[in-house]
Amino acid sequence: MKRYLILLVLAVFILATACNNNEIKNKPTQDKNPVKIEKEVKKETRIPSVCVWDRGSLRAEPGKKGKYISAINLGEKLTYLGKSEKIEAEKNQEYFYVELSDSSRGWVSEWIIAINAVPYVATKVTPVYKRPDLSTLITSKTFNDKDLVAVYKKEGAWLKVIGEKKKIKGWIQDGYVTNNDVDLAVGLLASKALAIKDKTKRIKAIKAIVDNPAMKESIFIRNLETLLEIESGKLTVPENSASVGID
Repeated sequence: MKRYLILLVLAVFILATACNNNEIKNKPTQDKNPVKIEKEVKKETRIPSVCVWDRGSLRAEPGKKGKYISAINLGEKLTYLGKSEKIEAEKNQEYFYVELSDSSRGWVSEWIIAINAVPYVATKVTPVYKRPDLSTLITSKTFNDKDLVAVYKKEGAWLKVIGEKKKIKGWIQDGYVTNNDVDLAVGLLASKALAIKDKTKRIKAIKAIVDNPAMKESIFIRNLETLLEIESGKLTVPENSASVGID
């Protein structure tokens, strides 16, 4: 009897051990060095661009009916974010999704933006060429002193450019323009000021530029100071003298 009980207990023990071993074999193993699977984050497209139309509109939705957000100044730097949309009701005019320097985002018309370009201003009368070759001079087109010049690319001493309202396109030599931030601001502001027809308002606008301490280092300031003296009657110019220009 005792022998029978011993055999029974032994059989139960062997059966239990076998089941436990089977469980261990079937249990999924854990990798000691698990590989972390990170979700790929798609980088946002960001392309430097320039506003080539003064007081261009930034809108919340593409199209003329989109809610108005802000005006964009001529020569202002934008960032194209890679999205565009054509509006059938506007003869398939294309709108681009952009970001301003204050992080404002919205849509602008294709007419006011030069994509993948940076702003420069002309420092003197600048000849324009059809191609980067002196023999391709376009005699009917030039950039004037302080005009906006949006530059697409550089090849040696040549720059591929487009002007305000996209009226002038072509190539220029790089010795005629500057992209210094102060010169850029002064040149664009001065162009607007000099275009004011009312003399009193024109003098006030020029004086605001000349008196701004942040703009004193611009290459255009000396020219503007002289113009201000002439406009104010403090300096007379002989009839046969040349017009005031940049030194």
